[in-house]
Amino acid sequence: MGKFLAAVAVICGMVMMGQSLVELPCSVENSKDGIYTFTVNSTSRIGTFNMFFVQHEITRLIPWAVTAVYNYLNNEHDVSRVDNFREYDCPGLNQTSCSTSYRMTPDHQSYSGKTSFDRGHLHPSHAFTYSRNANDKTFYCFNIAPQDPSTNQGPWNVLEGKVLSYFTNRAGYVITGVGDQEAIFSPTNTGYTVPNHYWKIVCYKDAQGATQVVGWIGNNTLSQANNPSEADERKRSTYLPRSQQDIMNTMNINKIHLFQEAWVGGETYLLEDRLEDRLPTADECWMKRDMSDAVRQEWASYIG
Repeated sequence: MGKFLAAVAVICGMVMMGQSLVELPCSVENSKDGIYTFTVNSTSRIGTFNMFFVQHEITRLIPWAVTAVYNYLNNEHDVSRVDNFREYDCPGLNQTSCSTSYRMTPDHQSYSGKTSFDRGHLHPSHAFTYSRNANDKTFYCFNIAPQDPSTNQGPWNVLEGKVLSYFTNRAGYVITGVGDQEAIFSPTNTGYTVPNHYWKIVCYKDAQGATQVVGWIGNNTLSQANNPSEADERKRSTYLPRSQQDIMNTMNINKIHLFQEAWVGGETYLLEDRLEDRLPTADECWMKRDMSDAVRQEWASYIG
Protein backbone atom coordinates (compact mmCIF):
# COMPACT_ATOMS: atom_id res chain seq x y z
CA MET A 1 0.00 0.00 0.00
CA GLY A 2 2.88 2.42 0.63
CA LYS A 3 3.81 3.21 -2.96
CA PHE A 4 0.19 3.34 -4.00
CA LEU A 5 -0.80 5.80 -1.29
CA ALA A 6 2.28 7.89 -2.02
CA ALA A 7 1.23 8.09 -5.64
CA VAL A 8 -2.27 9.06 -4.54
CA ALA A 9 -0.85 11.92 -2.47
CA VAL A 10 1.03 13.23 -5.48
CA ILE A 11 -2.03 12.98 -7.68
CA CYS A 12 -4.23 14.76 -5.14
CA GLY A 13 -1.71 17.58 -5.03
CA MET A 14 -1.81 17.90 -8.80
CA VAL A 15 -5.60 18.08 -8.74
CA MET A 16 -5.60 20.84 -6.12
CA MET A 17 -3.12 22.82 -8.21
CA GLY A 18 -5.67 22.93 -11.02
CA GLN A 19 -4.06 20.50 -13.44
CA SER A 20 -6.10 19.01 -16.29
CA LEU A 21 -7.87 15.68 -15.84
CA VAL A 22 -5.57 13.34 -13.94
CA GLU A 23 -5.48 9.83 -15.35
CA LEU A 24 -3.62 6.68 -14.39
CA PRO A 25 -2.09 5.23 -17.57
CA CYS A 26 -2.22 1.52 -18.27
CA SER A 27 1.44 0.52 -18.16
CA VAL A 28 3.88 -1.89 -16.58
CA GLU A 29 4.94 0.92 -14.21
CA ASN A 30 1.42 0.99 -12.76
CA SER A 31 1.25 -2.74 -12.10
CA LYS A 32 2.06 -4.54 -8.85
CA ASP A 33 0.95 -7.57 -6.87
CA GLY A 34 -0.15 -9.21 -10.11
CA ILE A 35 -2.58 -6.39 -10.94
CA TYR A 36 -2.55 -3.76 -13.69
CA THR A 37 -4.20 -0.59 -12.36
CA PHE A 38 -5.42 2.19 -14.67
CA THR A 39 -8.24 4.61 -15.45
CA VAL A 40 -10.44 5.00 -18.51
CA ASN A 41 -12.20 8.26 -19.32
CA SER A 42 -15.37 9.13 -21.22
CA THR A 43 -17.01 12.17 -22.72
CA SER A 44 -20.44 13.34 -21.58
CA ARG A 45 -22.70 16.38 -21.66
CA ILE A 46 -21.01 17.66 -18.47
CA GLY A 47 -17.48 17.19 -19.83
CA THR A 48 -14.76 14.55 -19.81
CA PHE A 49 -14.03 12.53 -16.68
CA ASN A 50 -12.67 9.15 -15.63
CA MET A 51 -15.50 6.63 -15.82
CA PHE A 52 -13.57 3.55 -14.61
CA PHE A 53 -10.82 2.67 -12.15
CA VAL A 54 -9.63 -0.74 -13.34
CA GLN A 55 -7.77 -3.50 -11.49
CA HIS A 56 -6.91 -6.21 -14.03
CA GLU A 57 -5.23 -9.51 -13.22
CA ILE A 58 -1.99 -10.31 -15.02
CA THR A 59 -2.04 -14.10 -14.64
CA ARG A 60 -5.72 -14.96 -15.11
CA LEU A 61 -6.20 -12.42 -17.98
CA ILE A 62 -9.49 -11.19 -16.50
CA PRO A 63 -10.41 -8.15 -14.41
CA TRP A 64 -10.25 -8.41 -10.64
CA ALA A 65 -12.57 -5.43 -10.23
CA VAL A 66 -13.73 -2.24 -11.91
CA THR A 67 -14.88 0.79 -9.89
CA ALA A 68 -17.30 3.50 -11.08
CA VAL A 69 -19.43 6.33 -9.72
CA TYR A 70 -23.19 6.02 -10.31
CA ASN A 71 -25.60 8.95 -10.13
CA TYR A 72 -28.22 10.72 -12.26
CA LEU A 73 -25.90 10.74 -15.28
CA ASN A 74 -25.77 6.95 -15.42
CA ASN A 75 -29.57 6.97 -15.57
CA GLU A 76 -29.64 9.20 -18.66
CA HIS A 77 -30.16 6.96 -21.66
CA ASP A 78 -29.27 9.08 -24.67
CA VAL A 79 -27.82 6.32 -26.88
CA SER A 80 -28.60 2.67 -27.44
CA ARG A 81 -26.29 -0.27 -26.93
CA VAL A 82 -24.01 -1.15 -29.83
CA ASP A 83 -21.84 -4.22 -29.19
CA ASN A 84 -18.15 -3.63 -29.80
CA PHE A 85 -16.27 -6.26 -27.77
CA ARG A 86 -12.51 -5.81 -28.15
CA GLU A 87 -9.19 -5.80 -26.33
CA TYR A 88 -7.91 -2.63 -24.67
CA ASP A 89 -4.74 -1.19 -26.14
CA CYS A 90 -2.21 -1.35 -23.31
CA PRO A 91 1.41 -2.49 -23.56
CA GLY A 92 1.94 -5.73 -21.68
CA LEU A 93 -1.69 -6.16 -20.57
CA ASN A 94 -2.70 -9.71 -21.46
CA GLN A 95 -6.47 -10.07 -21.77
CA THR A 96 -9.01 -12.63 -22.87
CA SER A 97 -9.96 -12.25 -26.51
CA CYS A 98 -13.51 -11.13 -25.79
CA SER A 99 -14.14 -10.09 -29.41
CA THR A 100 -15.38 -13.64 -29.93
CA SER A 101 -17.60 -15.72 -27.67
CA TYR A 102 -16.25 -17.82 -24.79
CA ARG A 103 -17.09 -21.25 -26.20
CA MET A 104 -17.96 -24.05 -23.77
CA THR A 105 -16.54 -27.55 -23.88
CA PRO A 106 -18.91 -30.25 -25.21
CA ASP A 107 -19.54 -31.46 -21.64
CA HIS A 108 -20.43 -27.93 -20.52
CA GLN A 109 -22.78 -27.54 -23.46
CA SER A 110 -24.54 -30.81 -22.65
CA TYR A 111 -24.98 -29.84 -18.99
CA SER A 112 -26.21 -26.28 -19.52
CA GLY A 113 -27.99 -26.47 -22.85
CA LYS A 114 -25.89 -23.47 -23.96
CA THR A 115 -23.00 -23.20 -26.39
CA SER A 116 -20.96 -20.39 -24.82
CA PHE A 117 -20.38 -18.55 -21.58
CA ASP A 118 -21.67 -15.00 -21.78
CA ARG A 119 -19.20 -12.17 -22.19
CA GLY A 120 -20.33 -10.77 -18.86
CA HIS A 121 -19.90 -7.06 -18.21
CA LEU A 122 -18.60 -6.08 -14.79
CA HIS A 123 -20.35 -2.74 -15.29
CA PRO A 124 -23.35 -3.13 -17.58
CA SER A 125 -23.55 -1.34 -20.88
CA HIS A 126 -26.92 0.24 -19.98
CA ALA A 127 -25.35 2.13 -17.05
CA PHE A 128 -23.25 4.13 -19.52
CA THR A 129 -25.65 5.23 -22.22
CA TYR A 130 -25.20 8.93 -21.44
CA SER A 131 -22.87 9.12 -24.47
CA ARG A 132 -21.78 6.95 -27.36
CA ASN A 133 -18.17 7.27 -26.23
CA ALA A 134 -18.99 5.95 -22.73
CA ASN A 135 -21.14 3.07 -23.91
CA ASP A 136 -18.52 1.96 -26.41
CA LYS A 137 -15.87 1.71 -23.70
CA THR A 138 -17.93 -0.74 -21.62
CA PHE A 139 -17.11 -3.35 -24.29
CA TYR A 140 -13.36 -3.35 -23.67
CA CYS A 141 -12.14 -6.74 -22.42
CA PHE A 142 -10.99 -5.25 -19.08
CA ASN A 143 -14.71 -5.00 -18.24
CA ILE A 144 -15.57 -8.53 -19.42
CA ALA A 145 -15.24 -12.05 -17.97
CA PRO A 146 -16.85 -15.43 -18.72
CA GLN A 147 -20.23 -15.63 -16.98
CA ASP A 148 -22.93 -18.26 -16.64
CA PRO A 149 -25.53 -17.26 -19.28
CA SER A 150 -28.60 -18.05 -17.19
CA THR A 151 -27.34 -15.95 -14.27
CA ASN A 152 -26.12 -13.08 -16.44
CA GLN A 153 -29.35 -12.82 -18.41
CA GLY A 154 -31.54 -13.53 -15.39
CA PRO A 155 -31.04 -12.49 -11.73
CA TRP A 156 -27.71 -10.70 -12.24
CA ASN A 157 -29.24 -8.54 -14.97
CA VAL A 158 -32.14 -7.67 -12.67
CA LEU A 159 -29.73 -6.80 -9.87
CA GLU A 160 -27.70 -4.52 -12.18
CA GLY A 161 -30.85 -2.64 -13.18
CA LYS A 162 -31.99 -2.24 -9.58
CA VAL A 163 -28.60 -0.92 -8.44
CA LEU A 164 -28.52 1.54 -11.34
CA SER A 165 -32.04 2.84 -10.62
CA TYR A 166 -31.26 3.22 -6.91
CA PHE A 167 -28.79 5.95 -7.78
CA THR A 168 -31.15 7.99 -9.95
CA ASN A 169 -31.42 10.59 -7.19
CA ARG A 170 -28.41 9.50 -5.13
CA ALA A 171 -24.70 9.01 -5.70
CA GLY A 172 -22.55 6.03 -4.88
CA TYR A 173 -19.40 4.13 -5.66
CA VAL A 174 -20.06 0.80 -7.36
CA ILE A 175 -17.34 -1.86 -7.51
CA THR A 176 -17.93 -5.04 -9.48
CA GLY A 177 -15.43 -7.87 -9.48
CA VAL A 178 -14.97 -11.61 -9.78
CA GLY A 179 -13.99 -14.33 -7.34
CA ASP A 180 -10.36 -15.35 -7.04
CA GLN A 181 -11.10 -19.08 -7.43
CA GLU A 182 -12.06 -20.96 -10.59
CA ALA A 183 -15.57 -22.30 -11.13
CA ILE A 184 -15.94 -26.08 -11.30
CA PHE A 185 -16.79 -25.69 -15.00
CA SER A 186 -13.61 -23.74 -15.72
CA PRO A 187 -11.89 -23.27 -18.13
CA THR A 188 -13.63 -22.39 -21.38
CA ASN A 189 -13.05 -24.47 -24.47
CA THR A 190 -10.10 -22.20 -25.34
CA GLY A 191 -8.61 -22.29 -21.84
CA TYR A 192 -9.84 -19.02 -20.32
CA THR A 193 -10.49 -18.91 -16.58
CA VAL A 194 -14.14 -18.95 -15.50
CA PRO A 195 -14.31 -17.29 -12.04
CA ASN A 196 -16.37 -19.00 -9.35
CA HIS A 197 -18.55 -15.95 -8.80
CA TYR A 198 -19.18 -12.30 -9.60
CA TRP A 199 -19.56 -9.77 -6.79
CA LYS A 200 -20.79 -6.20 -6.50
CA ILE A 201 -20.43 -3.65 -3.70
CA VAL A 202 -21.99 -0.19 -3.40
CA CYS A 203 -20.99 2.59 -0.99
CA TYR A 204 -23.19 5.64 -0.41
CA LYS A 205 -24.58 7.96 2.24
CA ASP A 206 -28.13 7.34 3.42
CA ALA A 207 -30.74 10.01 4.13
CA GLN A 208 -29.24 10.58 7.59
CA GLY A 209 -25.75 11.05 6.17
CA ALA A 210 -24.42 7.70 7.43
CA THR A 211 -22.14 5.66 5.19
CA GLN A 212 -23.62 2.36 4.03
CA VAL A 213 -21.91 -0.46 2.14
CA VAL A 214 -23.98 -3.27 0.61
CA GLY A 215 -22.86 -6.17 -1.59
CA TRP A 216 -24.09 -9.14 -3.59
CA ILE A 217 -22.61 -12.38 -4.90
CA GLY A 218 -23.59 -13.98 -8.19
CA ASN A 219 -22.77 -17.70 -8.28
CA ASN A 220 -20.96 -18.37 -11.58
CA THR A 221 -21.32 -22.14 -11.60
CA LEU A 222 -23.04 -23.22 -14.80
CA SER A 223 -26.79 -23.53 -14.38
CA GLN A 224 -28.17 -26.91 -15.34
CA ALA A 225 -30.68 -26.95 -18.18
CA ASN A 226 -34.34 -27.48 -17.19
CA ASN A 227 -33.74 -27.30 -13.44
CA PRO A 228 -36.34 -24.90 -11.96
CA SER A 229 -35.32 -25.46 -8.33
CA GLU A 230 -31.72 -24.54 -9.12
CA ALA A 231 -32.93 -21.43 -10.98
CA ASP A 232 -34.98 -20.38 -7.94
CA GLU A 233 -32.00 -20.87 -5.62
CA ARG A 234 -29.72 -18.89 -7.95
CA LYS A 235 -32.20 -16.01 -7.91
CA ARG A 236 -32.47 -16.11 -4.11
CA SER A 237 -28.72 -16.17 -3.51
CA THR A 238 -28.05 -13.42 -6.07
CA TYR A 239 -30.55 -11.02 -4.52
CA LEU A 240 -29.38 -11.64 -0.94
CA PRO A 241 -27.74 -8.45 0.46
CA ARG A 242 -24.26 -9.05 1.88
CA SER A 243 -21.88 -6.96 3.96
CA GLN A 244 -18.48 -5.91 2.68
CA GLN A 245 -16.98 -8.39 5.11
CA ASP A 246 -19.09 -11.16 3.58
CA ILE A 247 -17.57 -10.36 0.17
CA MET A 248 -14.05 -10.19 1.61
CA ASN A 249 -14.55 -13.56 3.27
CA THR A 250 -14.82 -15.17 -0.17
CA MET A 251 -11.31 -13.94 -1.09
CA ASN A 252 -7.80 -15.09 -0.35
CA ILE A 253 -6.44 -12.91 2.44
CA ASN A 254 -3.66 -11.58 0.20
CA LYS A 255 -6.29 -9.93 -2.01
CA ILE A 256 -8.09 -7.98 0.74
CA HIS A 257 -5.92 -4.88 0.30
CA LEU A 258 -7.28 -4.56 -3.24
CA PHE A 259 -10.65 -3.51 -1.82
CA GLN A 260 -9.00 -0.55 -0.11
CA GLU A 261 -7.13 0.33 -3.29
CA ALA A 262 -10.42 0.26 -5.20
CA TRP A 263 -12.06 2.73 -2.77
CA VAL A 264 -8.99 5.00 -2.77
CA GLY A 265 -8.72 4.79 -6.55
CA GLY A 266 -12.36 5.75 -6.94
CA GLU A 267 -12.02 8.74 -4.64
CA THR A 268 -8.76 9.86 -6.25
CA TYR A 269 -9.56 9.50 -9.93
CA LEU A 270 -13.32 9.33 -10.48
CA LEU A 271 -14.56 12.53 -8.83
CA GLU A 272 -12.72 15.17 -10.85
CA ASP A 273 -15.16 17.02 -13.15
CA ARG A 274 -17.99 14.68 -12.08
CA LEU A 275 -19.80 17.51 -10.22
CA GLU A 276 -20.63 15.20 -7.32
CA ASP A 277 -20.26 15.97 -3.60
CA ARG A 278 -22.59 13.41 -2.00
CA LEU A 279 -20.17 10.50 -1.73
CA PRO A 280 -18.51 9.04 1.38
CA THR A 281 -14.73 9.14 1.67
CA ALA A 282 -12.64 6.16 0.64
CA ASP A 283 -11.80 5.52 4.31
CA GLU A 284 -15.49 5.52 5.25
CA CYS A 285 -16.23 2.95 2.56
CA TRP A 286 -13.23 0.80 3.47
CA MET A 287 -14.02 0.81 7.20
CA LYS A 288 -17.72 -0.01 6.82
CA ARG A 289 -17.50 -3.79 7.00
CA ASP A 290 -20.87 -4.61 8.60
CA MET A 291 -24.48 -3.94 7.65
CA SER A 292 -27.43 -3.21 9.91
CA ASP A 293 -30.59 -5.30 9.83
CA ALA A 294 -32.53 -2.23 8.69
CA VAL A 295 -30.27 -1.65 5.67
CA ARG A 296 -30.32 -5.36 4.86
CA GLN A 297 -34.12 -5.38 4.91
CA GLU A 298 -34.33 -2.18 2.87
CA TRP A 299 -32.29 -3.70 0.05
CA ALA A 300 -33.95 -7.12 0.27
CA SER A 301 -37.34 -5.44 -0.19
CA TYR A 302 -36.06 -3.17 -2.94
CA ILE A 303 -34.45 -5.93 -5.02
CA GLY A 304 -37.52 -8.12 -4.53
